[in-house]
Amino acid sequence: MTLATDPIRVALIGFGFVGKTFHAPLIQSVPGLELTVVSSRHRETVREILPEAQVLGNPEEAATHADVDLVVIASPNETHVPLATAALSAGKNVIVDKPFTITLAEARRLGELSRAKQRLVSVFQNRRWDSEFLGARAIIRGGTPRRGPALRITHRSLPPRGPENGGVKSPVQERACVTILDLIWSTKPLQLFGLPEKVSASLVRQRPYAQTDDWFHVLLDYGRLQAILHGSLMVAGGILAWRSTEPAAVG
Repeated sequence: MTLATDPIRVALIGFGFVGKTFHAPLIQSVPGLELTVVSSRHRETVREILPEAQVLGNPEEAATHADVDLVVIASPNETHVPLATAALSAGKNVIVDKPFTITLAEARRLGELSRAKQRLVSVFQNRRWDSEFLGARAIIRGGTPRRGPALRITHRSLPPRGPENGGVKSPVQERACVTILDLIWSTKPLQLFGLPEKVSASLVRQRPYAQTDDWFHVLLDYGRLQAILHGSLMVAGGILAWRSTEPAAVG
């Protein structure tokens, strides 16, 4: 364990688009953090961008490395739990990219392990600082003049897209895209309004080659307030992210 004046030594597991574009630059930009270890199959790419980092091919070796204090997990979804478990068991603090786990039971087990090991485990929640979310939150919480309380909030989302088949190159990437749709953006209404009283959803596979659901429409029922989440891998863009319906002014 390092002293308070020592840098926090970080291991980054995964150096794909998310690890390279989001995590590595953020870690490097924070005073007191030192990106020491990177786990990736693309050794030469890592060495070109991060010449001072130690590159490991085995992610579990990075998660339990003796010279690491904090482990950032940006690998495929199904690896989150085993790697976070290994890191916590080795006495490391852990940040896990979204989704934190695949099931609620797995999330609870990681929470129990972190408490038992007296280490921190958290989720990378960068989407809570998106400008559209911050703007919507300011309006909903009364940051600008309003006519009255919102009765319906509609949030439409678009996933990242690539060149092939609407952004999908493999079954793993397809699962990741849909997870982005139904997990990442759905946390925003939960942050604004809390847990709903009821949830109903429609899920559809619209593309003929789809291997999992690629369209969804979810209703979060808060009683008088209704929050609607809608997303599709078939949408090109140019839509409003948030829309609010309010009662007309009285008098």
